[in-house]
Amino acid sequence: MSEKGKLIYIPSSVTLYQFSEDQATKPVVRYKKLEKPMNVLVLDFVGQRKDYVEVLCDSERWWVKSGDYFLIGDKQC
Repeated sequence: MSEKGKLIYIPSSVTLYQFSEDQATKPVVRYKKLEKPMNVLVLDFVGQRKDYVEVLCDSERWWVKSGDYFLIGDKQC
């Protein structure tokens, strides 16, 4: 996992999600698939959605699944 305030890289075709106000129990209310890869800021790891990371993308808060992003500066094996 990444730390709050760090940048992560999200490849193209990854889906980002927005959940309703009660992040832990409510369903997805919006989603979008990235058309191009992006570097985004990690905002938080909150609540029971530990398999998701909250990020800032296009001036909005979104959630991305763990495993769908790469830490910037990590070496690939």
